[in-house]
Amino acid sequence: MKSTVIAWFVACSLLHAQVYTPPPASGASTAATVPQDLAPSAPTAKPESVLGQEIPLLDPAAETVTVGGVTIPLGDNRLMRARFEKFLSQNP
Repeated sequence: MKSTVIAWFVACSLLHAQVYTPPPASGASTAATVPQDLAPSAPTAKPESVLGQEIPLLDPAAETVTVGGVTIPLGDNRLMRARFEKFLSQNP
């Protein structure tokens, strides 16, 4: 088991190695050349629709709803319900 874990870490460390970039042709000077950016460009932003693109996320453990980065607590409903039931149980 121990050798399997060690082999797994060795294999993973080899995957994160740097990529060798060969130097430019011998005729060009290295000080005058500018490295090129070969990274893919960022995706363009899509226009937002009238209704928005956020999906409300319900977290039942924390009793919250997150919409557009705003977290709305749902625990206040219990307090309001308790107050309303207390109001209803009182004599007129």
